[in-house]
Amino acid sequence: MAPSQSKKVSLSVIVLTAPEPKWHIGAMGKTPMLNLTIHANLAHKSEESVKIVQAYLKGTKPVGVFFPFFVAGPYDPPSVIHFSVRPIIVKDLDRLTRRVVLVDQFGGEHITKPVTFSTVVVEPSRRGMVDESCTIKCHVCDQPISMMELHETAAMPAHKRCIK
Repeated sequence: MAPSQSKKVSLSVIVLTAPEPKWHIGAMGKTPMLNLTIHANLAHKSEESVKIVQAYLKGTKPVGVFFPFFVAGPYDPPSVIHFSVRPIIVKDLDRLTRRVVLVDQFGGEHITKPVTFSTVVVEPSRRGMVDESCTIKCHVCDQPISMMELHETAAMPAHKRCIK
C-alpha cells in the first residue's frame, strides 16, 4: 500500500486520571489559546506503528505546535500528550469536560470518552507581577494591567477581557 493511501487503524485510548488532565491559558504570538495536557494509555493491534499527528477537543480547532508521537502496538507505556486549541471554551477557573480527538497519519480520528480537565491558578509572581505598584503590559493588547485585572490561569500577563 502506498504511503499516501488511507488506512483504517483501530486505536484504543484510555485517558488516565493520575496525573489529572489539566488546562491553562497560553499564547501564540498575541493570540491566546487553550493549552491542555493528558496522560493516556494508547494501544492498537496493527502490524505497523501508528503516528499521532494532531490532537484537539471536540468542537475546537488545533493551533500551535503539536509534537507527533508513535504508538508501536498493544504494550506501549502511557503517553503525556500536550496540545493547544481555539476558541477558548472555558471560563474563569471552571472544570472543562470534552472529548479529545487524536488524529493519526492516515487522517483517522480516534475519539476518547469525555475527559474532565481542571486548572491551576498561576501565581502573579510567576508572570512578572511582584506588587501592586508594578507596571506591566498585557501580552495580548499591550495595555497596562493591574493585579485586579490579571487573568487567573494565563501563563502570561493578560487582562481577563483579552482572554477569549
